[in-house]
Amino acid sequence: MRCPKFKLERRHVIVAIAVIEVFLTAGLVFGWSNILLALRSEGYYSELCPRNDTNCPESVVKFNLVYTVSTLALTGISLPAGLFLDRFGPRMAELAGAIILTVGAILVAVANSQTFDSLIFGMSFLSAGGPPIYFSFFH
Repeated sequence: MRCPKFKLERRHVIVAIAVIEVFLTAGLVFGWSNILLALRSEGYYSELCPRNDTNCPESVVKFNLVYTVSTLALTGISLPAGLFLDRFGPRMAELAGAIILTVGAILVAVANSQTFDSLIFGMSFLSAGGPPIYFSFFH
C-alpha cells in the first residue's frame, strides 16, 4: 500500500501563516519575565535607585505598573476588537492590529527611562495589537 503524496494547498499555507502570526503577536505581555530581565540588564529605571541598582522598590513599582497597564490593555481591547472585526471584517481587523503592534514596537524601541519613557505606552500598544490579529483567524 502506497502512501499518498502530500499536496501543498493554499489552505495549508494560510494555516501556517496564521499559526506563525498568532505565535508572534498573541500575548506578548505574557513573556514579561524575560522582557523584564532584558530591561534590568540594560539598566532601565536604574536612575530611580540610590546605587543604580535595578532591584530597588521604586523601579520594581514602575516595572509592575508597566505590566499591569499592559495586561489591562490586552484584556480591555478584546471587546472593541471583536466589535471592530464584526463591523469591518478580518482583513481590516488584522491591518489595525498590525498598525497598533508597529506603533508599540517603535515606542518600545525609542524608550529611554531617563529622557523619553515610552515603555508603558509601547508595551500597552504591543499588548493591544494582538487580539485584533488572532481574533481575525476565528472569523
